[in-house]
Amino acid sequence: MPQYRNTVGTGITEHAVVTFDHDDRDDVEAMVEAASFTLDRTNFQRLSSRISNLAGTILDAVGLPTNVHGHYLLPETDGQAEATAKTAADNALTFPAMLAALDVPRDSPEGYAARALMQIDEINNALTASDVDEALAMAFALGELVNEAAMKAVWEPDALRGEKVLASARDGHAMVHGNEEEKAARRATHVQAFEEEIAKGVPRMVAYENVARGFKVGVRSVQRAVSLASK
Repeated sequence: MPQYRNTVGTGITEHAVVTFDHDDRDDVEAMVEAASFTLDRTNFQRLSSRISNLAGTILDAVGLPTNVHGHYLLPETDGQAEATAKTAADNALTFPAMLAALDVPRDSPEGYAARALMQIDEINNALTASDVDEALAMAFALGELVNEAAMKAVWEPDALRGEKVLASARDGHAMVHGNEEEKAARRATHVQAFEEEIAKGVPRMVAYENVARGFKVGVRSVQRAVSLASK
């Protein structure tokens, strides 16, 4: 089995440094696969082929076509069913128009897959036209798209859970301490009681303590309410 010696990087970019046992057949196969993947990343055609295959698998899984040059007729019954290929029809839709008609979200797995296929097609068109600068720019954008999709798939569930935890904490705090309007109204009563104490000639610190005792809150809460009222 591959051995995890140590890690490099920190936080979400931390990853393991792996070593292989050359006498272990499984390790050798894993090493060959890793080397093959690394080699693919040095050649656009090989790497784009990997991306295209993955994108095709994602689209196939939900019954969507993968031919970016095709024309499609939407089924008459279920709008989410597989589109029917139709290259010679007046009302046939192009690949992007078909995705829009089916309301495929841009940031869904199939949305990313379709966009990657179209981006690869544009890059190949630019290469065919010998427009290397344009191809390089679009290839960079393709890399950003693939990384965005990967980050969304890997990290978004945790991020959304974190947002829900924060929202629950805010809701719980509001249930215990009240919302902002309720807290403002409570501070106003503290300030009014404090001013009444001062009007009686009571020293400030004693007034703070009297109000805090009367409302069963801390002295600092009363001081903060008075301070906020004076701003």
